[in-house]
Amino acid sequence: MSDGDKEPITPKTLDEQLREIFRRANVSFMGEPAPEDGAAEETKDTPGSEAPSRLEARIRAVREFSLKPRDIREYLDRFVIRQDEAKQVLSVAICDHY
Repeated sequence: MSDGDKEPITPKTLDEQLREIFRRANVSFMGEPAPEDGAAEETKDTPGSEAPSRLEARIRAVREFSLKPRDIREYLDRFVIRQDEAKQVLSVAICDHY
């Protein structure tokens, strides 16, 4: 897939991708309700517990991850005051992970 084939990153798509990443990590943002205890149980994945189509969609999302640390840091700047070094480390760690 060439760079021309990729969908451009917009603030909305960045927001959606990061919310999904943080949702899987069971992290909530200030002002949003935290998941209920039962919801946390449902999000725990065990090998083989997902339907094949859902698993394929998750694998595809990881393979298509194309955010740069700068994009993630700019998103975090909207929510986190100062803590520039922490935002930088987190941004790089997320990109290295995916």
